[in-house]
Amino acid sequence: MSIRDAYGDPLDFTKPLPKSLRQIFVSHSLLFLGCALEGDKTLELFDNVVQKADFEIPNHFAILPEPTAGSSETKSQKESRLLKLKIHPIWYPEGKFEFVDAYLKLLIDVANGRARI
Repeated sequence: MSIRDAYGDPLDFTKPLPKSLRQIFVSHSLLFLGCALEGDKTLELFDNVVQKADFEIPNHFAILPEPTAGSSETKSQKESRLLKLKIHPIWYPEGKFEFVDAYLKLLIDVANGRARI
């Protein structure tokens, strides 16, 4: 199955994948890990949902490497683009993956009431 078949062209929310992704996006706060959150069909879908404003969308989060000089987007450009999609970036220094582990442990502690932010 192609991306076009899965999502529709234009996006078709009667298809199972877009319909499910939209429901998840508007119903739950998500944490994005291990993805660059660059232009792809899923982000296009999220943008479509935000632009239509038919739903109250919860805040989402992403643990991402901080853009460095020479990146395709500056940190403020990427942050601005993600915030429009209700995705709040949590930056860590490029290549310092131990920060991801520390952030996840902190989030788990907060969720279990062992820490407060």
